[in-house]
Amino acid sequence: MNEYPEFDVVEITRKIGVNMLNSAEITSQEAAWYLLREPMSKCSTVVTSIPTMWPCDRQRIRKTQKELDAIGVGEDSTNIWKENWFDKYERRHEDLENITLAQFVANYTVKADDGLANGAVGKLVHLEFNDEGDVNVVWLDFPDSQKIGQKIKKKVAGHVASHQISTIAVPIGRRSATIPHNNNKTINVKRSHLPLVCACETTIHKSQGSTYAEIVYEYDKTHQLSLVYVALTRVTGLQGWYITTKDNDKTFYHGRRASTAINSLQEEFRRLSLNRLQTTTNDLLDFINQRRGLAMYTFNCQSLRAHPIDLIDPIMQKSNVLLLNETWLANEESISIPNFNCIIQYKRSNVRAGGVAIYQNMHDTINIITQTLI
Repeated sequence: MNEYPEFDVVEITRKIGVNMLNSAEITSQEAAWYLLREPMSKCSTVVTSIPTMWPCDRQRIRKTQKELDAIGVGEDSTNIWKENWFDKYERRHEDLENITLAQFVANYTVKADDGLANGAVGKLVHLEFNDEGDVNVVWLDFPDSQKIGQKIKKKVAGHVASHQISTIAVPIGRRSATIPHNNNKTINVKRSHLPLVCACETTIHKSQGSTYAEIVYEYDKTHQLSLVYVALTRVTGLQGWYITTKDNDKTFYHGRRASTAINSLQEEFRRLSLNRLQTTTNDLLDFINQRRGLAMYTFNCQSLRAHPIDLIDPIMQKSNVLLLNETWLANEESISIPNFNCIIQYKRSNVRAGGVAIYQNMHDTINIITQTLI
């Protein structure tokens, strides 16, 4: 208030709000969605912030002393700041000259997993060995999910063609990790391994959330009902559904009697079925069905053009005649209502609102004497 005495509270509040919006940071996924209208699944899985404030207000992060020593920076050097997205954008390749900053940030960082996730099951099609004879790269085929490894497939297309590897195979290379052996982290062990396990079989619990074209389930009558449900719903079709037993017993024991765990639920369903909820719609339908008189349905449309779907309900379908007002339709316009014929409609030409119409049920045998509105 003291800094801007010419502004009132409303103006100052608005100015603060505008400054907050101008200084906010958005992630690369948000930029792709709000600015580019691209799905977030096609962008980097790494959250990247884009500073949108003015350059003079941006804060730069200084490199660590370890990083400065590694590159041999002198005392008078200006190369002491970490790169931000603006620096990377300015140094982009000439092929990316015409893309915007939002497009650059949204697609610059390669998606980390490329569709590969824990639990993905593939078929081994090729192995590559290093000079010591150890397996260095494993090539897997994922026939049930062609989206896996789309980016890496493009990068290794030349290698695949020269070594005659399947074009739909995905390479899985070795990963290394440093594991501390004690609490002080003075003893570390470096592990190099392939992030794969044999998928010839798996537990039912671990298969939750996955689907397979074919499954072989070793059924046992001691399995819990929920366990049987999970096992039998992992397959995508009955053609790939195989059930075996240890002693070749072909009897399916589950579902023969109610489980104690769901007895209370079944009892509640039974109680609800005996206590039928009587709605206003049911009362009106009973009133129409129990009488042989003429059922007439009146309705204030307030634009029949905008509400024809609202007239599709059980009570209207049981009515013989529809009497509609406030249709807002010109005399030359016509609106179709399912199972009804328009008998007459009228609206004065010198008013915007108003208008009436009469519709007759197609299955009704009422004889219309005149089609003239007085």
